[in-house]
Amino acid sequence: MPAVSNIKTSLVLGRAEFDLRASSADVSVAEIIKTLEKMTGFTCSKMTLSGHELDLIVEDPTLFISNKDIPYGVSDIAVLDSHTIRVTYHPELLGARDLTGNPFFESAKLAPLADPPVITSGRAHLRFMLFKTLVSTVLTIPVLVMAWAELPPREIAYGAVSLVLATIVQVYIAGPWYISAFKALVFSHLVEVDFLVVLSTSTAYIYSIIAYAFLVSERPLSTGSFFETSTLLVTLIMVGRLVTSLARQRAVESISIESLQPSTAILVDPKSDSRDEIDAK
Repeated sequence: MPAVSNIKTSLVLGRAEFDLRASSADVSVAEIIKTLEKMTGFTCSKMTLSGHELDLIVEDPTLFISNKDIPYGVSDIAVLDSHTIRVTYHPELLGARDLTGNPFFESAKLAPLADPPVITSGRAHLRFMLFKTLVSTVLTIPVLVMAWAELPPREIAYGAVSLVLATIVQVYIAGPWYISAFKALVFSHLVEVDFLVVLSTSTAYIYSIIAYAFLVSERPLSTGSFFETSTLLVTLIMVGRLVTSLARQRAVESISIESLQPSTAILVDPKSDSRDEIDAK
C-alpha cells in the first residue's frame, strides 16, 4: 500500500507500527486492518491513546458516571466492573497523585495494577497451545500403540480407529497450518515451515488412507498404512511450538516495564524533609 510507510514490527510484543499519510483518501485504517488479517491470519485491532489511564476501586461506579462536574483534566470515566472505574486524564494538566487527592475521588482507592494486554493475550495463547498439545498427545498415543505394540491380529479394526484419530489430529490440530501455509504462499510468495509440515503430514495421511482402503478390499499393499507418522509428526511440532510460546511469554514478561517497576516509592518533601511511602503506580 503506497499510503503506508515507516513500518516497525516487534515479534516479541506482537505489535506493528506504521505511518499512514493523512492525505491519502484511497485507503483507511479499517481497510489496512482487513488486509492485514487476510494476509497474516492474525487478529488485528487499532490502538488509540487519548491520555493516561488510572483504575480506581469505588463503592458505586454510577455515582461517577452520572456526575457531570468531573475534575479539570479528566477526559473520560469508564466502568470496568461493579467496583472498578477507569479514569482517563491528560498528564499535561494534572498528575496521578493530584487525581487521587481530588475531593471528587476521595472515596476511591487505587486498583491493583493490571497486566498489559500483550501479557494477558500471550497467556491465553499459551493455555490454548497447551490444550491443543495435550489433545494431540492423547490422540497420538493410541495410534502408536496400535502400530508398534504386539496386539492380536485385527488390522482392519486398528486401522479404522487409527484413521479416526489421525483425521481428528489432521483436521483440528494441523488444520490451521493449511490456512497459514496457503496465505504465505499466495500473498508473500514464500514456502514457510507450515507448508513443509502440511506437505509431509498430508502425504503420510493420504497414503495411509489409500493403504487402508486396499486393506479393507483384501488387497493389502506391501508397506501398509502408517497413520502414526502423521500424528506423531504433528504432536512433536506442537510440543516444539508450545516450548517456543513459553519462551516468548517469559521474554515478554521479563522485559515488561510494569514487571521491573517497584510497587512503592518514597515521596520526599524538601520543605519539611518528610518522607512518605506511596504507591508507585
